Amino acid sequence: MIKIGEEKVGTIVKILPPQIIIEHFYTESYDACPACTNDGEGVLYKTKALGVLIPGSYAGAQTIAYIANERYVKGVPYYRLEKEWDRWKLPIS
Repeated sequence: MIKIGEEKVGTIVKILPPQIIIEHFYTESYDACPACTNDGEGVLYKTKALGVLIPGSYAGAQTIAYIANERYVKGVPYYRLEKEWDRWKLPIS
């Protein structure tokens, strides 16, 4: 048989529960080439670190958006958000 076309017959929507994904980011260090050294002293270069929205926080943009939606759109009180994060083993404060 030879396929001659296709027809859309329906659509479904899947709702997934929140997923927690922890990503680790690293900076890299480089030693300059031997020809680039300064009087026998090595020169080190380090890549820039990833910028964060809130300094000192581990919350990414998606996490902040989730909290804002839960709090200000759905009206979930802070203590309920904190209980939910405790169940996930992630302290909110």
